[in-house]
Amino acid sequence: MKSMMPGRYRIMGSAIRVSPVAVAAFHRLLIAALALGAVSVSSAAANAQATPAPAASTPPASPSPSASPMPMPMSMPMPMPNASASPAASTGAPPGAKTAQAPASGPPAPLTFLQRVTITVAPVWLLATNTDANAIPPPPPGLAGVGFTHDQPITNGLRVDYGVDFAFTDSLHLNAYHGNVGYELGRILTAIPNTAFVTGAMYDYTDSIALNYKVGHGLGLHVTYFDHQRSVVTGQCLNQKKCLDPFGGTVWNPLSIDEHGYLFGFSLDFGPKTRVGTLFNAAGDIKYIPRPATPSSPAVALDSLPGYRGTQTLYPFSFTLRIPISPSPTLVPSVTYINLPVLYRDSAVPEAYRGIAVGVSKAFSKNVTFSYTNFNLQSCRCIPRVPAPDNLRLAFGVMKLDLHTQL
Repeated sequence: MKSMMPGRYRIMGSAIRVSPVAVAAFHRLLIAALALGAVSVSSAAANAQATPAPAASTPPASPSPSASPMPMPMSMPMPMPNASASPAASTGAPPGAKTAQAPASGPPAPLTFLQRVTITVAPVWLLATNTDANAIPPPPPGLAGVGFTHDQPITNGLRVDYGVDFAFTDSLHLNAYHGNVGYELGRILTAIPNTAFVTGAMYDYTDSIALNYKVGHGLGLHVTYFDHQRSVVTGQCLNQKKCLDPFGGTVWNPLSIDEHGYLFGFSLDFGPKTRVGTLFNAAGDIKYIPRPATPSSPAVALDSLPGYRGTQTLYPFSFTLRIPISPSPTLVPSVTYINLPVLYRDSAVPEAYRGIAVGVSKAFSKNVTFSYTNFNLQSCRCIPRVPAPDNLRLAFGVMKLDLHTQL
């Protein structure tokens, strides 16, 4: 990001002259530190998608391993409940394993290897909905602006999610998934005296492998390995996975956010049965993040170096209400509360995020589902680099078309 901040500004009541080179270096370091704190929302965005449930032959879908456990909840760092529809609806997850029928009468024929495989391709449109994050309007009166330039566009782009699911049985599935999310932070007013800061667009992705088991009675369990990375920070080499080198190639970035680890989680559908499925869903994880015992880079010093801890265990959770206001069982509105602790490689301590996701999904068939989910998240007011009363805020939308096919 190109800094538009002047070389002379007032700090703590005294005028200090700073060279343009020093200012540029300081802004670059500060922006990197702030971007490190951007919430790990890849999971939440993918998992809180409002997706209806499987066809009538299977139970309503949830983040638990259903008859078709390709649901995003199982394939992302934070298993968020999807807004499952009634059993008559289709699903954003792939169709469940089906028993092959033998000719005429007789016992069902066993499924072949290929019949157990489901492929998912999901174009996804990512758009920012922050009211204070657009980099084009000027900063508030009396404040210098950092990032308020046209080279810092708001998030507005197309990505493609994809995955593959293998059904050992109707209740036991193994899947791999690649999911995307894009957002930017709201204006930050306390990081630099007399300055308003915006980040511009950032794009993340998460790759995961999950084993899902449907216990029954609405309960599902899963074990997941995930790797969350940042692919783009507009106009800068900050904390994305790879950066451009001076010769036009790419180099690995030692300050990459690189959040990876393991999830041991559950999802439970409960409450009254409605035409859009069970009314409530609760989901939670034991999130195990292995890290070195000492900081991997000096950048951790910007995030309370004395408090650095290595390997840690976190406990994200969510609660979803499916809203049966539509006469159609395939049209499912939902509201999800998210509590999402994240721990990046170069963060000294976890950052706690919480917020609301409001979504709606429409199943057109067992293989085609459209959904839109809007997220509104904010961090705790406990981040050293963003002094209270300010905090990190982001709002963004995820518009998605899930397409499934069984081989």
